[in-house]
Order: sequence, then structure tokens, then C-alpha cells
Amino acid sequence: MKVRMKVSHGDLFYYPDVMVACEPDDRHRFYRERPKFWIEVSSEDKNKDRVEQYFACQSIPSMEEYVVVNPDPDDPGVEVFRKENNWDVELIKGGDLTFRSIGVTVSIDSLYAKLRLI
Repeated sequence: MKVRMKVSHGDLFYYPDVMVACEPDDRHRFYRERPKFWIEVSSEDKNKDRVEQYFACQSIPSMEEYVVVNPDPDDPGVEVFRKENNWDVELIKGGDLTFRSIGVTVSIDSLYAKLRLI
């Protein structure tokens, strides 16, 4: 499922690794326009994850949390950006991580265990 963003020169589409959209009328067959939560497993193009998508997420009024996961299990780290914190970064290296916008808590270890399966 992709995220559609309307911009002055057309539409932009992104493919989050994980997305949660809760608004009942945001139900297009191929995309969502008003997600509230987005997880991106960092790619080779870190600028896309940390800059382009970071600013794109901030421009979505419904967005509450943007999360970037470092895919390297030898250097675990999850960057959490929350609207309620003015999109400032919070780096989580271990223990539990709570996604406040969707009311879910996961351990960093279990998150990385799932990543190894990908």
C-alpha cells in the first residue's frame, strides 16, 4: 500500500515499510492519503529516509509518528519522530519502544528478530 501526497506539480507516492491509516473515508484501493503512523527500514539512500520522507511525513496533517529503523542487527537503533515533540528525534537503542499513536509497545529485540526474517 502506498501513500499519496498531492503537491503543486502533481502527485508523489511513497511506499512505507509499515503504515497505519485509521480514517474511515481514506479507503482508496491502491493508496492512503491520511496515515497516522509510518515505519521505514533505512535503505542505502539514507537521505531519502532521513530527509525527504521525514519532511513529507510532517506535511501530512494526520501523521503522528515517523519511525526509521537501522537494519543492521549489530548496530540496533530506532529513530522516532513524533508530532507531539515537534518532530524532534528520539533514538532508542534497547529496551521497549512504545508507538504512542497506535498504542503498541514492542521490544527492540523482537523488532530486530522480525527484521532478520525479511
